[in-house]
Amino acid sequence: MKKFFVVLFVLFAASATAQKVIDFMGIPIDGTEAEMFSKLKEKGFRETNDPNILEGLFEDLPVEVVVLDNSCDKVYEMDLRHEMGSDEALAIKRYNSLLLRFRNDPKYNDSYSELIPEGEPIGEKLRSDTHLYSACFSQVGTNGYVRVELLKSHNWKDDEKYKMATFVIAMKFVNAVNTPNG
Repeated sequence: MKKFFVVLFVLFAASATAQKVIDFMGIPIDGTEAEMFSKLKEKGFRETNDPNILEGLFEDLPVEVVVLDNSCDKVYEMDLRHEMGSDEALAIKRYNSLLLRFRNDPKYNDSYSELIPEGEPIGEKLRSDTHLYSACFSQVGTNGYVRVELLKSHNWKDDEKYKMATFVIAMKFVNAVNTPNG
């Protein structure tokens, strides 16, 4: 009986270590925030005035990166933010391009995504409290996913402030195993 439990433990341990975590540009979304920042810097990301934010390129888009960790100091999420001004056509093009990139990558399954039709009045739709452009892709063989959202910064109802707002693509790379309630 003792041998049975030893074999069972070895099999469990082997399967637990074989489980991959979601990655970003080949970097596992795991470990400590300091380790993640170090790996991101090796990929060309650089520090900003804010010690919690790095900046760099993802899919040729300039992005800011924030790394989130749980109470055990394990990274569970990496957030990327790409601001692009107020050009609706450009926002649609970049959002759709990212969705197609994830759809066509065999490393990802399309959980849900919908391309935005060219010419759609996304600014006015985002102005409502009910409309959201969002997509989700799970990474094959991991307990992780990527959420891509198109939104407008400072989505106020006031016309003057709204005109100053910019379109933003927000991406979240999430390791579901390390989430605070995971």
